[in-house]
Amino acid sequence: MRNFFFLLGLICISNLCHAQVEQVVESEVFKQPQDTVILMKRQSPKKAALLSAVLPGSGQVYNKKYWKLPIVYGGLGALGTWVGINVKNLKGYTDAYKLEIDNDPNTSGSFMGVTGQNPLNVKREDAKRSLDLSIILLSVFYTLNIVDASVDAHLFNYSITDDLSVSLEPDFGSYQSFNGSHTRVGLNFALHFKQKEKL
Repeated sequence: MRNFFFLLGLICISNLCHAQVEQVVESEVFKQPQDTVILMKRQSPKKAALLSAVLPGSGQVYNKKYWKLPIVYGGLGALGTWVGINVKNLKGYTDAYKLEIDNDPNTSGSFMGVTGQNPLNVKREDAKRSLDLSIILLSVFYTLNIVDASVDAHLFNYSITDDLSVSLEPDFGSYQSFNGSHTRVGLNFALHFKQKEKL
């Protein structure tokens, strides 16, 4: 009986040792390097456009195009200043024109050295046209800011590498028609694009 327990103990110990060896082998297998998967973050064009609409330039920051910020704020600042100047000029010429046409001989309208009913009216119309143009250009620039952010988000993962190639080759051949054999001369043009893989 004593031998039976001794043998049973040896079998259990050998099984434990065998299990430990298998665990070590399995853990070594898991430690071996595996193929790496690179996850690319997709930029949302909708989010980029919304950010640029709320705060101009923030869509460019979201797309990591920091170099565009001075362009956005420089353009908006310059066009905004031009709108402000035109508003001031229109108000000044309009007030001077109203003083000129009020039929009161004691008042006379003048703005920036311009006097007289006709010259003030001409300057007022010019200021109104300039104001309209500056507002239109400011609106277009603001819209381009939003479109730029959206397009950048669409093209964020697009790769422009050496894989982009153009081939231009002459093409010679012949073909048969009812009138006989004819020689064909042409040009083959091919563009090859490669885009980053999407996950």
